[in-house]
Amino acid sequence: MKKFLLSVAALVAFSGLASASQELCTPSNADVVASTPGNPPANVTANISCATVFASGGAHLTSWSLLLNASWQDSANPITQHNLQFFANPSASASGNTTCTTGASGFTGSCQGFGPTVNIFLTNFTTNVTGTAQTLGGLALPANATVTVFLNYFETPDAGVPEPMTMSLMGAGLLALGIAGRKLRKS
Repeated sequence: MKKFLLSVAALVAFSGLASASQELCTPSNADVVASTPGNPPANVTANISCATVFASGGAHLTSWSLLLNASWQDSANPITQHNLQFFANPSASASGNTTCTTGASGFTGSCQGFGPTVNIFLTNFTTNVTGTAQTLGGLALPANATVTVFLNYFETPDAGVPEPMTMSLMGAGLLALGIAGRKLRKS
């Protein structure tokens, strides 16, 4: 009986926890370094849109962060050393900036960066992201580099006041469990 009551209490206690979700911002694999025939690679600013996120009914969005996946390719100069830092700068908050750094020689390189968590209390949220890359240490740009951005967000159910009938039913159920437990102990 005690185990049953503890499991019911745990179920009620944990039903109000936050849930996490993730949205892919578009376009994915947006160019931040591009090459055109006859020209050296050049930096490109990628404008990336994240769809408006709405909280579920009876909940609020409580925080968000960005996840940045970046990669570069260089089939023309496989022995050249590249050292790139990638940026995902959201329009919603400067504190949400996300970076990652990759350095290697060869055909490809990649990195992943997690941005800081930004606390909010909203029913909907939207941001656009500017993706960029820069070379570090004066090294050459690769032939191509891309970024993919994900918007991670968390929502928490609103703490509402239960209806009187709900509280009456819950009280009657607990009373019945107590009486049943008492009868079992006596016999």
